[in-house]
Amino acid sequence: MTGLNPKTKQLIFGSMISQVLPASFFALFNLYLVKLSFSAAQIGIFNSYRYLVVFLFSVPLALFISGPLAKKYLAFSGVLMSLSGALILYATARMETTLMTAGMWLMGIALLVQQSSIIPSILEHESEASSAKALSWHFAMLSAATLVVGLVSLILSCLPGPQHPVEYVLWGSVAVSCLGAPYLFLGVQSALPQHSKQVSNPSKDIWLKITKLIIPQFLISVGAGLSIPYLNLFFHEKWSLGHQGFMLITTFSTLAVIVASLWAHRLAVIRGERALCAGSQYLSVACLIGLGFCGGPIGLPIALVLFFMRQPLMNMGSPILSKFMMNYVGEPHRRLLGALSQMSWGLGWFVSSVGYGMMRSNGFTWTDIFFATGACYLVAGLWYAELMKAPNPQVA
Repeated sequence: MTGLNPKTKQLIFGSMISQVLPASFFALFNLYLVKLSFSAAQIGIFNSYRYLVVFLFSVPLALFISGPLAKKYLAFSGVLMSLSGALILYATARMETTLMTAGMWLMGIALLVQQSSIIPSILEHESEASSAKALSWHFAMLSAATLVVGLVSLILSCLPGPQHPVEYVLWGSVAVSCLGAPYLFLGVQSALPQHSKQVSNPSKDIWLKITKLIIPQFLISVGAGLSIPYLNLFFHEKWSLGHQGFMLITTFSTLAVIVASLWAHRLAVIRGERALCAGSQYLSVACLIGLGFCGGPIGLPIALVLFFMRQPLMNMGSPILSKFMMNYVGEPHRRLLGALSQMSWGLGWFVSSVGYGMMRSNGFTWTDIFFATGACYLVAGLWYAELMKAPNPQVA
């Protein structure tokens, strides 16, 4: 991260450590629920809770919380993240569904605060020349959080544990995520300027631009929520792949994501930002749909290759696309866009989490689910490609 503002580094590192917890829940919590005999519909409903709270509170966060207060919330979000994970695991082991729901809501609030504030905060301290590099490092370090989960999983799985060894990994991620809270606190103390103000009355033109950006993001969130959180269940059902095997392949694919994220801004200079974002999106769709046709012992190696390719392809354009979106609405409206983006993600993942449970309960196959995801991704990719083709998109 040479050449980046020290304040930016604090925010990136604090966010990465704090995100170890949601990364572990994303990769392993479904398998833990399966071992405890929760049904597919119940798993979908529990996953939907934290996305529902993101949807419900995004607009109030964007419109009614001032800059100094948003800074305090971001500083406290690391603590809230760790507490929510501990509450969920405590409640799950005792089948206390009410406490599980409360924990999911708290995690949703922590995710909302972090994900809506980190990128605007980073861009406040980087020039146009270094912003793409800073965002590349940010997304790479978020992927590194998944890598940490994989390493914790492999280490703890070698130790004698309880009946459900996944529980060890999840509790380990709670402990690791606690280390991120101090870095977030220190980062926001020095990184977010005191004179930061909330823009409360954007023009009609800004609202139109935000709408153009939010619609394809909603489509991506619906498609992603239908399948991506449940890929661990896909491999478990098709080939009886447990948490150790899934975290092993996730670790290798995450390394590829980190490399792809760090090279994204360099490849964009060569091929163009629009070509990089659109091309990687279309290829990732092909890989995902291909997973649906894999079956039997022969299909496992093919599925592993497609899984390994899909993740870096899907994520490598994220730094460039995030920079484009922030520039598209202009600096005064970045926090508003960040919060409303989380609203679209929250609504999309809530809808798709419920939809996943309904589809599985009604006999839909994994191929059907992957096709639905691919269709959402394809439409969103075409939409973004058209927006990025417009002249001078960075002028708000």
